[in-house]
Amino acid sequence: MRIIHLVLGKANPDRMNGVNKVAHQLALSQHALGHDVYIYGITQDPYGAFPSRAYSTKLFQSHFNKLKIDKALREDLISLANTDTIVHFHAGYIPEFYAISRLLIRLNIPYVLTPHGNFMQGALDKNKFIKQIYFNLIESKLLLQAKAVHCLGEGERNDLLKLNNKVKTAVVPNGQNQNDTSVKNWSGTSSDIVFGFCGRFTRAQKGLDILLLGFEIYKNTYNGKGHLSLIGDGDYLKEFNQQAFSKGLSPYIKTWGGLFGEQKNNVMSQMDVFCHTSRNEGMPMAVLESATMGIPSLVSEFTNMTGYVSQYNAGYCLQNNTPAEVAKMMVQAENDFIMGKLQQLGANARKMVVQEFDWSSIAQKLIALYKK
Repeated sequence: MRIIHLVLGKANPDRMNGVNKVAHQLALSQHALGHDVYIYGITQDPYGAFPSRAYSTKLFQSHFNKLKIDKALREDLISLANTDTIVHFHAGYIPEFYAISRLLIRLNIPYVLTPHGNFMQGALDKNKFIKQIYFNLIESKLLLQAKAVHCLGEGERNDLLKLNNKVKTAVVPNGQNQNDTSVKNWSGTSSDIVFGFCGRFTRAQKGLDILLLGFEIYKNTYNGKGHLSLIGDGDYLKEFNQQAFSKGLSPYIKTWGGLFGEQKNNVMSQMDVFCHTSRNEGMPMAVLESATMGIPSLVSEFTNMTGYVSQYNAGYCLQNNTPAEVAKMMVQAENDFIMGKLQQLGANARKMVVQEFDWSSIAQKLIALYKK
């Protein structure tokens, strides 16, 4: 079986885009299992450099007309007609994917799709009217003719089925490479608790405004002693820093911008609780990454992680994704920090990743899904 993971871009894992990381790691894991795996990337720069990887990569030209398929991509897919091939789309509301899906149906090539949270309620709230029209006219056809829509959690599946209950769904979580990071050394932790974040700096999706307001309540109402350490870049970073300054919180907040590799790992290893107050997600890779390092999490229900965090006692689950609730959980985390309990929660978090999110196991589950 030839497996083609189709993405926008080049599936570069050294980016803040979680879709890139997932597609890369999934392709790598399936290749390691002995399968014939490709990444097909649609990009403005198909001739530019990209990191070397074990699996095969083919890049194709994007066009201003999003429904136009690059000639080289069309010819490539035609050559695979009626062969043992499956295409795995990554992300939703991508016009190029709809056009390619029409071609795949004519060529008798099956496909599956991972929306990565794009059909969750929080994601639909932005440009809601336009998305609703697009979904009814175009996206629903893409979903209904998929052999399966791969959801990362039950919350994502439930939201998708509310849009169209005829879509064939399967739930398999993301995985996490357990060899990319070292385990946090709790003996070297700071005297005051450090709450952390790593990801794209967006207000709406990542809920960073909720995190900032919650931190403000934690400091001013509860006299919290902790600090915020945030890794990432994006359109909300400048405004976030301005708001932190206007609230008098700048001495307690450090924004690092985009960090990668060893630099990112070093900063993350100083975090004591990883915070993800997202309004919508597929499954945030940064939460799994921090858990691998032995760092407990503070998560909203929209991360699709609360069931796991609760089951393994691996952190703190927000009952409501509000600043007031964030502040209360920060107070609880600070008390646990003072009592020396966070190290055990961190050990539970690492156990959670080992038992639930091994990439090889995830890759095998998706191979089984393809074969169905």
